Amino acid sequence: MRFKTLAGFSVVLCLMAGVALAQTPPADLRWNESVRDEATRALTLAQTNPVRGLMQLRSLISRRQSPKPNERQKAWLTAQEPAVAAAATAAIQSEYDAAIAAKDVRSGLIVLTAGGLAIEGVLDGGARLVPLRNAEVDAPAEGALWRLEEVTFARSAGLTLSPSETLTPKPGHHLLIVWAKATNLSDGADHPRIAEFLAPGGGDFANNFASSFGFAMAGEAPPPPDTPFRYIDIALAFLVDRDGVSIPVGSVSTRGARMNFSVAGLRKPAIKLYRNQPTELALMFSVPDTGADGDYRLWLPGAPAAAMSARAQP
Repeated sequence: MRFKTLAGFSVVLCLMAGVALAQTPPADLRWNESVRDEATRALTLAQTNPVRGLMQLRSLISRRQSPKPNERQKAWLTAQEPAVAAAATAAIQSEYDAAIAAKDVRSGLIVLTAGGLAIEGVLDGGARLVPLRNAEVDAPAEGALWRLEEVTFARSAGLTLSPSETLTPKPGHHLLIVWAKATNLSDGADHPRIAEFLAPGGGDFANNFASSFGFAMAGEAPPPPDTPFRYIDIALAFLVDRDGVSIPVGSVSTRGARMNFSVAGLRKPAIKLYRNQPTELALMFSVPDTGADGDYRLWLPGAPAAAMSARAQP
Protein backbone atom coordinates (compact mmCIF):
# COMPACT_ATOMS: atom_id res chain seq x y z
CA MET A 1 0.00 0.00 0.00
CA ARG A 2 1.19 3.50 -0.76
CA PHE A 3 0.91 6.89 0.89
CA LYS A 4 0.87 10.02 -1.24
CA THR A 5 0.63 12.50 1.64
CA LEU A 6 0.83 11.88 5.36
CA ALA A 7 0.15 13.96 8.46
CA GLY A 8 -0.67 13.78 12.24
CA PHE A 9 0.97 14.44 15.85
CA SER A 10 1.66 14.18 19.64
CA VAL A 11 5.19 14.69 20.97
CA VAL A 12 7.24 13.73 24.01
CA LEU A 13 10.60 15.11 25.10
CA CYS A 14 13.65 12.91 24.61
CA LEU A 15 17.10 14.49 24.75
CA MET A 16 19.83 12.52 23.07
CA ALA A 17 22.27 11.23 25.65
CA GLY A 18 25.77 12.59 25.35
CA VAL A 19 24.89 15.62 23.19
CA ALA A 20 26.40 18.79 24.64
CA LEU A 21 24.27 21.88 24.08
CA ALA A 22 25.72 25.37 24.60
CA GLN A 23 23.77 27.46 27.08
CA THR A 24 24.97 31.03 26.49
CA PRO A 25 26.61 32.88 23.58
CA PRO A 26 30.24 33.96 24.18
CA ALA A 27 30.58 37.59 25.26
CA ASP A 28 33.69 38.26 23.18
CA LEU A 29 31.62 38.28 19.99
CA ARG A 30 30.15 41.67 20.95
CA TRP A 31 26.47 40.86 20.56
CA ASN A 32 23.66 43.27 19.97
CA GLU A 33 21.61 42.97 23.17
CA SER A 34 18.46 41.86 21.39
CA VAL A 35 20.28 39.26 19.28
CA ARG A 36 22.16 37.96 22.33
CA ASP A 37 18.91 37.60 24.28
CA GLU A 38 17.27 35.70 21.41
CA ALA A 39 20.26 33.41 21.08
CA THR A 40 20.20 32.75 24.82
CA ARG A 41 16.49 31.97 24.75
CA ALA A 42 16.92 29.52 21.85
CA LEU A 43 19.84 27.72 23.49
CA THR A 44 18.11 27.59 26.87
CA LEU A 45 14.94 26.24 25.29
CA ALA A 46 16.95 23.59 23.47
CA GLN A 47 17.94 22.08 26.82
CA THR A 48 14.36 21.00 27.50
CA ASN A 49 12.58 21.38 24.16
CA PRO A 50 15.10 20.70 21.36
CA VAL A 51 12.66 20.87 18.46
CA ARG A 52 11.35 24.29 19.35
CA GLY A 53 14.85 25.44 20.28
CA LEU A 54 16.10 24.31 16.87
CA MET A 55 13.38 26.24 15.06
CA GLN A 56 14.19 29.41 16.99
CA LEU A 57 17.93 28.97 16.41
CA ARG A 58 17.44 28.50 12.67
CA SER A 59 15.16 31.51 12.51
CA LEU A 60 17.82 33.69 14.13
CA ILE A 61 20.60 32.37 11.88
CA SER A 62 18.62 33.05 8.71
CA ARG A 63 17.35 36.50 9.73
CA ARG A 64 17.91 39.16 7.10
CA GLN A 65 16.52 42.24 8.79
CA SER A 66 18.06 44.07 11.75
CA PRO A 67 18.69 43.32 14.50
CA LYS A 68 20.48 40.25 13.18
CA PRO A 69 23.72 38.42 13.99
CA ASN A 70 26.90 39.53 12.22
CA GLU A 71 29.03 37.04 10.29
CA ARG A 72 31.12 35.93 13.29
CA GLN A 73 28.03 35.55 15.46
CA LYS A 74 26.21 33.68 12.69
CA ALA A 75 29.16 31.31 12.35
CA TRP A 76 29.09 30.56 16.08
CA LEU A 77 25.32 30.02 16.07
CA THR A 78 25.62 27.76 13.04
CA ALA A 79 28.23 25.69 14.87
CA GLN A 80 25.68 25.04 17.65
CA GLU A 81 23.01 23.78 15.24
CA PRO A 82 24.23 20.16 14.82
CA ALA A 83 24.00 19.42 18.56
CA VAL A 84 20.54 20.97 18.84
CA ALA A 85 19.42 19.14 15.69
CA ALA A 86 20.66 15.82 17.12
CA ALA A 87 18.59 16.32 20.26
CA ALA A 88 15.55 17.37 18.20
CA THR A 89 15.93 14.32 15.99
CA ALA A 90 15.93 12.07 19.05
CA ALA A 91 12.76 13.71 20.36
CA ILE A 92 10.88 13.33 17.09
CA GLN A 93 12.09 9.78 16.53
CA SER A 94 11.05 8.80 20.04
CA GLU A 95 7.50 10.01 19.51
CA TYR A 96 7.22 8.36 16.13
CA ASP A 97 8.42 5.09 17.63
CA ALA A 98 5.83 5.46 20.39
CA ALA A 99 3.03 5.96 17.84
CA ILE A 100 4.14 2.87 15.93
CA ALA A 101 4.32 0.80 19.12
CA ALA A 102 0.82 1.94 20.10
CA LYS A 103 -0.47 1.25 16.56
CA ASP A 104 -1.79 4.82 16.58
CA VAL A 105 -1.97 5.67 12.88
CA ARG A 106 -3.45 9.14 13.37
CA SER A 107 -0.71 10.30 15.76
CA GLY A 108 1.92 8.66 13.61
CA LEU A 109 0.75 10.60 10.58
CA ILE A 110 0.96 13.89 12.48
CA VAL A 111 4.44 13.10 13.79
CA LEU A 112 5.55 12.11 10.30
CA THR A 113 4.61 15.48 8.83
CA ALA A 114 5.73 17.57 11.79
CA GLY A 115 8.98 15.66 12.13
CA GLY A 116 9.84 15.95 8.47
CA LEU A 117 9.12 19.66 8.71
CA ALA A 118 11.56 20.14 11.57
CA ILE A 119 14.31 17.71 10.53
CA GLU A 120 14.45 16.66 6.89
CA GLY A 121 14.74 12.91 6.50
CA VAL A 122 14.48 12.17 10.23
CA LEU A 123 11.82 9.49 9.85
CA ASP A 124 11.30 6.58 7.47
CA GLY A 125 8.88 8.25 5.04
CA GLY A 126 5.97 6.36 6.54
CA ALA A 127 7.22 2.86 5.77
CA ARG A 128 6.46 1.51 9.26
CA LEU A 129 3.02 3.12 9.21
CA VAL A 130 1.99 1.37 6.01
CA PRO A 131 1.03 -2.02 7.52
CA LEU A 132 -0.76 -0.27 10.39
CA ARG A 133 -2.63 1.93 7.94
CA ASN A 134 -3.53 -1.07 5.79
CA ALA A 135 -4.94 -2.88 8.81
CA GLU A 136 -6.92 0.17 9.96
CA VAL A 137 -8.47 0.90 6.57
CA ASP A 138 -10.08 -2.55 6.48
CA ALA A 139 -10.53 -3.08 10.22
CA PRO A 140 -13.85 -3.71 11.99
CA ALA A 141 -15.55 -0.54 13.22
CA GLU A 142 -15.37 -1.64 16.88
CA GLY A 143 -13.21 0.75 18.89
CA ALA A 144 -12.93 3.29 16.06
CA LEU A 145 -12.41 7.00 16.73
CA TRP A 146 -15.11 8.00 14.22
CA ARG A 147 -18.46 6.76 12.99
CA LEU A 148 -19.07 7.67 9.34
CA GLU A 149 -22.59 7.62 7.93
CA GLU A 150 -24.39 8.83 4.81
CA VAL A 151 -21.16 9.01 2.79
CA THR A 152 -21.98 10.20 -0.72
CA PHE A 153 -20.07 11.73 -3.63
CA ALA A 154 -20.55 13.69 -6.85
CA ARG A 155 -18.17 14.61 -9.66
CA SER A 156 -17.49 18.26 -10.38
CA ALA A 157 -15.70 19.93 -13.28
CA GLY A 158 -14.85 22.94 -11.11
CA LEU A 159 -15.94 25.04 -8.15
CA THR A 160 -16.66 28.75 -8.11
CA LEU A 161 -14.90 30.41 -5.19
CA SER A 162 -15.91 33.96 -6.00
CA PRO A 163 -17.02 35.95 -9.05
CA SER A 164 -13.37 36.13 -10.10
CA GLU A 165 -12.09 32.75 -8.87
CA THR A 166 -12.85 29.25 -10.12
CA LEU A 167 -11.11 26.12 -8.89
CA THR A 168 -10.40 23.56 -11.61
CA PRO A 169 -8.45 20.29 -11.38
CA LYS A 170 -5.15 19.69 -13.12
CA PRO A 171 -5.20 17.92 -16.51
CA GLY A 172 -6.19 14.27 -16.32
CA HIS A 173 -8.09 14.79 -13.05
CA HIS A 174 -11.53 15.84 -11.89
CA LEU A 175 -12.93 17.06 -8.59
CA LEU A 176 -14.81 14.68 -6.37
CA ILE A 177 -17.01 16.24 -3.70
CA VAL A 178 -17.72 13.92 -0.77
CA TRP A 179 -20.29 14.45 1.96
CA ALA A 180 -20.36 12.50 5.22
CA LYS A 181 -21.89 12.58 8.67
CA ALA A 182 -19.00 12.07 11.10
CA THR A 183 -19.40 11.40 14.83
CA ASN A 184 -16.50 11.56 17.27
CA LEU A 185 -16.67 8.45 19.47
CA SER A 186 -13.48 9.11 21.43
CA ASP A 187 -13.27 9.65 25.18
CA GLY A 188 -10.02 11.56 24.64
CA ALA A 189 -9.37 14.96 23.11
CA ASP A 190 -6.89 16.75 20.86
CA HIS A 191 -4.99 19.60 22.45
CA PRO A 192 -6.77 22.87 21.45
CA ARG A 193 -3.56 24.27 19.96
CA ILE A 194 -3.14 21.41 17.52
CA ALA A 195 -5.24 23.43 15.06
CA GLU A 196 -2.41 25.92 14.75
CA PHE A 197 -0.33 23.18 13.18
CA LEU A 198 -3.09 21.64 11.11
CA ALA A 199 -4.18 24.99 9.68
CA PRO A 200 -1.09 27.16 9.24
CA GLY A 201 -1.50 30.39 7.33
CA GLY A 202 0.37 33.46 6.29
CA GLY A 203 3.68 32.62 7.94
CA ASP A 204 6.64 30.29 8.08
CA PHE A 205 5.33 26.73 8.39
CA ALA A 206 8.26 25.56 10.48
CA ASN A 207 8.01 28.39 12.96
CA ASN A 208 4.26 27.85 13.17
CA PHE A 209 4.92 24.21 13.96
CA ALA A 210 7.45 25.11 16.62
CA SER A 211 5.23 27.58 18.43
CA SER A 212 2.19 25.33 18.18
CA PHE A 213 3.79 22.17 19.51
CA GLY A 214 6.17 23.52 22.10
CA PHE A 215 3.67 22.51 24.78
CA ALA A 216 3.90 18.88 23.74
CA MET A 217 7.66 18.79 23.40
CA ALA A 218 7.98 20.27 26.85
CA GLY A 219 5.79 17.52 28.27
CA GLU A 220 2.83 19.71 29.21
CA ALA A 221 -0.42 17.80 29.64
CA PRO A 222 -3.25 18.94 27.35
CA PRO A 223 -5.77 21.01 29.34
CA PRO A 224 -9.10 19.17 29.56
CA PRO A 225 -11.69 20.94 27.37
CA ASP A 226 -15.25 21.40 28.64
CA THR A 227 -16.38 18.95 25.96
CA PRO A 228 -13.80 16.59 24.45
CA PHE A 229 -13.21 17.16 20.75
CA ARG A 230 -11.03 15.92 17.91
CA TYR A 231 -9.97 17.85 14.83
CA ILE A 232 -10.62 17.11 11.18
CA ASP A 233 -8.50 18.99 8.67
CA ILE A 234 -6.87 18.56 5.27
CA ALA A 235 -3.98 16.77 6.98
CA LEU A 236 -6.31 14.08 8.33
CA ALA A 237 -8.68 12.95 5.56
CA PHE A 238 -8.10 10.73 2.51
CA LEU A 239 -9.73 8.71 -0.22
CA VAL A 240 -8.50 5.15 -0.62
CA ASP A 241 -8.77 3.59 -4.08
CA ARG A 242 -9.25 -0.09 -4.86
CA ASP A 243 -5.46 -0.57 -5.07
CA GLY A 244 -4.96 0.92 -1.62
CA VAL A 245 -3.47 4.26 -2.73
CA SER A 246 -4.29 7.14 -0.35
CA ILE A 247 -5.33 10.41 -2.01
CA PRO A 248 -5.19 13.44 0.33
CA VAL A 249 -8.15 15.76 0.63
CA GLY A 250 -7.83 19.24 -0.87
CA SER A 251 -10.47 20.89 1.29
CA VAL A 252 -12.68 20.01 4.23
CA SER A 253 -15.47 22.06 5.76
CA THR A 254 -18.83 21.65 7.39
CA ARG A 255 -21.67 21.15 4.94
CA GLY A 256 -23.01 24.45 3.66
CA ALA A 257 -19.88 26.41 4.60
CA ARG A 258 -17.35 27.65 2.10
CA MET A 259 -14.66 25.05 1.65
CA ASN A 260 -11.38 25.89 3.36
CA PHE A 261 -8.87 25.35 0.58
CA SER A 262 -5.76 27.46 0.57
CA VAL A 263 -6.17 30.87 -1.06
CA ALA A 264 -3.22 33.28 -0.79
CA GLY A 265 -1.76 31.18 2.02
CA LEU A 266 -4.77 31.56 4.30
CA ARG A 267 -7.10 28.79 5.45
CA LYS A 268 -10.00 28.38 7.79
CA PRO A 269 -9.31 26.72 11.14
CA ALA A 270 -9.51 22.96 11.53
CA ILE A 271 -12.99 21.67 12.31
CA LYS A 272 -13.79 20.54 15.84
CA LEU A 273 -15.82 17.36 16.16
CA TYR A 274 -17.25 17.11 19.66
CA ARG A 275 -17.91 13.78 21.30
CA ASN A 276 -21.19 12.14 20.25
CA GLN A 277 -22.27 15.18 18.20
CA PRO A 278 -22.70 14.22 14.51
CA THR A 279 -21.15 16.77 12.14
CA GLU A 280 -21.95 17.13 8.44
CA LEU A 281 -18.70 17.32 6.47
CA ALA A 282 -18.03 18.37 2.88
CA LEU A 283 -14.69 17.29 1.43
CA MET A 284 -13.09 17.96 -1.94
CA PHE A 285 -10.60 15.68 -3.69
CA SER A 286 -8.75 15.82 -6.99
CA VAL A 287 -8.80 12.30 -8.45
CA PRO A 288 -7.51 10.76 -11.70
CA ASP A 289 -9.93 10.50 -14.60
CA THR A 290 -8.85 6.87 -15.05
CA GLY A 291 -10.37 5.71 -11.76
CA ALA A 292 -13.96 4.69 -11.05
CA ASP A 293 -15.40 7.17 -8.55
CA GLY A 294 -17.55 4.53 -6.89
CA ASP A 295 -14.49 2.44 -6.02
CA TYR A 296 -13.12 5.05 -3.62
CA ARG A 297 -13.66 4.90 0.13
CA LEU A 298 -13.42 7.77 2.60
CA TRP A 299 -10.77 7.31 5.28
CA LEU A 300 -10.39 9.50 8.37
CA PRO A 301 -7.40 8.14 10.31
CA GLY A 302 -8.60 6.56 13.51
CA ALA A 303 -11.33 4.52 11.86
CA PRO A 304 -11.77 2.11 8.93
CA ALA A 305 -12.50 3.49 5.46
CA ALA A 306 -16.18 3.91 4.56
CA ALA A 307 -17.80 3.03 1.24
CA MET A 308 -19.48 5.85 -0.71
CA SER A 309 -22.56 6.05 -2.89
CA ALA A 310 -23.24 8.43 -5.79
CA ARG A 311 -25.61 11.37 -5.42
CA ALA A 312 -26.83 14.27 -7.52
CA GLN A 313 -24.43 16.95 -8.70
CA PRO A 314 -23.55 19.59 -6.07
